[in-house]
Amino acid sequence: MIKIEKNSEPQTIAVFKKIKKYIIAGDLIFIIAVEDADPKEPFVAEKIKYRFNGTGLFRKRYSLYKVDKNLSKVYSGNFDVEDIAYNGKRLLIQTTENHDDYGLSDIYEIDFNGNKIKRITEKSLVIHGFNISESGRIALSGHYDLDPWKINYIIFPEEKKEIRVENDSYDSILTDMFFTPPYKLKFYRDRLYFIGQNKSTSNLYSLFNYSIKKKQKLMEK
Repeated sequence: MIKIEKNSEPQTIAVFKKIKKYIIAGDLIFIIAVEDADPKEPFVAEKIKYRFNGTGLFRKRYSLYKVDKNLSKVYSGNFDVEDIAYNGKRLLIQTTENHDDYGLSDIYEIDFNGNKIKRITEKSLVIHGFNISESGRIALSGHYDLDPWKINYIIFPEEKKEIRVENDSYDSILTDMFFTPPYKLKFYRDRLYFIGQNKSTSNLYSLFNYSIKKKQKLMEK
């Protein structure tokens, strides 16, 4: 456990080339990050997707690290750990390990040591965001097709429910291009809040028991 004295100076916990996200789970800190790599080392491409604009060769991938008394890598491979969520009991991660070449993801429940407990999604899909409620209810925004114009649904994978809201259950829209802001699906108890699309407007929705209870228009373009 990392102990920081009251009124102490800032302390460096971990150093990476880039940190994507971190969460606090009890006395632990989990970090999704990528390490630095030596560009002079030989590189062997094992997948179709082996480089990307602005990134170069995929010498290192986003992995999951745990900070306890020490820093340790707990979930990694030739794929990316894309997101993480924790509700006080269940720890979930989103990874591309099954279909990394196509950018499709899955959600897994793991323990604090990175051991898989179970796969949450039945099949890989495009995931724009996911979250878990205090009671353990899991929701995600996404679709099961590589088509970038495919309609996104709010999906409850463990409950085998899919709900389309208005034109698209997506995060936000800017002119004719979609983009993903930092705010995504949020739970308050078992009520889910998310942003969806109605033609050219972004709306805030509240979802409970698979029925839309409240809708508030946020902006119109």
